[in-house]
Amino acid sequence: MKIRELLQQKKRRFTYTAVAAAIIGVLAFQASFLLDVQWILAAGLIAFVVAGIAVFGSKYGVRCPRCNGNIGSGHNNFSARPLIARPLANCPFCGIRLDELAAA
Repeated sequence: MKIRELLQQKKRRFTYTAVAAAIIGVLAFQASFLLDVQWILAAGLIAFVVAGIAVFGSKYGVRCPRCNGNIGSGHNNFSARPLIARPLANCPFCGIRLDELAAA
């Protein structure tokens, strides 16, 4: 697996977790107001905390496997099809090419 694919996989995992937790939180808040049950409100708050942690992980948890430099949100264009900016080719900290194979 290439380093770029590994970084995309990490970023995708954090994003899906944040979106799912936010949806669960919204549904829990809706249910708590309809059913007037307090533990569902607490579950919604926990879901929003999980969503916040996932967003934080997306920003600070995507790191270069070689130098452990943070290439999370500031340098998040890992795709091969950029919209505006060119895709990130190298790690800005150690210079390793993102299209090299990751160490197993």
